[in-house]
Amino acid sequence: MAEGDYIDSFDTSAQSTDILGMCTDGTHIWHTNWASKLVQKWEIDGTFVSAWATGVTYPYSVATNGTNIYVFDAAATKRIRKHTMDGTYVSQITVGNYNSVEISLEDDSYFYVIDPSTKKVHKLEEDGTSVSSWDLTANNANPYDLCSDGTHIWVLDFTDKEIYKYTIAGTYVSSWSLDALNGNPYGITTDESYFYAGDRTDDEIYRYAGPAAVGTNMKVNISDVFKDVDSIQINIGDVWKDVTSIQQNIGDVWKTVF
Repeated sequence: MAEGDYIDSFDTSAQSTDILGMCTDGTHIWHTNWASKLVQKWEIDGTFVSAWATGVTYPYSVATNGTNIYVFDAAATKRIRKHTMDGTYVSQITVGNYNSVEISLEDDSYFYVIDPSTKKVHKLEEDGTSVSSWDLTANNANPYDLCSDGTHIWVLDFTDKEIYKYTIAGTYVSSWSLDALNGNPYGITTDESYFYAGDRTDDEIYRYAGPAAVGTNMKVNISDVFKDVDSIQINIGDVWKDVTSIQQNIGDVWKTVF
């Protein structure tokens, strides 16, 4: 299974009708609801948990560092609003003409935001000061949401339904296509094991193989040549059983790496 391969989806229509920006901590998924101006929380398996009011008119996107939730308000005065994990408002900063916000999983002291007018990604200090920026590739002409694992950034393009991959410094790497049913995407997030993309039309959250997909990060050295591993087996009671997943403890959180 390669990065970006479609796996499955779950329906949010009983609670949500307008999915925009998304984020995850590997256990839960949060997304903004454009119609009701809410942030809605789901278990990773699709079980609805809770919702809270954003207090803004244009809640374009949402991000988390595991300690706080940040909501991007795309009103005339663009703001990033900081909330506790249960939705209590804490503070806000005013930022430029951006339309999405992400927090690097590797270094949560920075925001990464998209400027749709210049087709750039900006790295911001916590006070909103721009540290650096870089250009999106030409085909990534209609960017909306983005996500990061601290090493790469993926940018969703809502027109061509592609996910564009860049290094954290802005070098374009590759792209992959969303499933045909995921035809109106506005939100993307990753927990490193999987990508999740929301759809505003069918109210589904689609799951795709993440950057730690089988065959991309699992290799074995054979005669000084590293080969991709497609499957692993373990001997249990003299019976060889397929290993369906392997997890690694990263920062006291277990992440699936195979």
